[in-house]
Amino acid sequence: PSKPLEMLCGNENQKQKKCPVVKDETERNITLFWKLPEKSSWNGLATIIKIKIRFEGKDENYTYYRNTSATNINYTLTGLKLDGRYKIQLIFCSNGGDGPSTTPIELFKIKVPRPVPVGGEKDDPTVLIIIVVAAVVLIVVVVVFIYLLLRPKRKLTSRETTTRKLKERRPFALLNSKQESMEM
Repeated sequence: PSKPLEMLCGNENQKQKKCPVVKDETERNITLFWKLPEKSSWNGLATIIKIKIRFEGKDENYTYYRNTSATNINYTLTGLKLDGRYKIQLIFCSNGGDGPSTTPIELFKIKVPRPVPVGGEKDDPTVLIIIVVAAVVLIVVVVVFIYLLLRPKRKLTSRETTTRKLKERRPFALLNSKQESMEM
């Protein structure tokens, strides 16, 4: 058998740590990185790398395997459950047989730290409330402006028109009546 794989984080040119890397913020995908054993330790041609995944949940326990090409140095496990714990091991396989398993990696409650939003705590609705109120105020202002801009000028009724005409004529009527009274 060959020597075991070496589990890594990141790429080989960086300082290495033994751990998985969270791939995305859905908290359900994990990318594993590893380093292949030296070629001199391979017992024949490399065939596959087996990824042994053991899930231990509240109501269920099971083991399953994923296989990847022997030349790969990473693999993303997808669709992981959040309510249990995982033990993950890698096995390097060649046509001469399977190598030993890596030390199990244990994942408890897969979590990704998320940045705190601008409004404060993670579940704080303050920012959303401010945005909604501002949007409502803006809509009201726009509607009032459009109403005032587009409203037709009010038409006068026939009674108002007659009253206006009388008011416009009255000063002349008074002047005429004063002139007539002077002439007498």
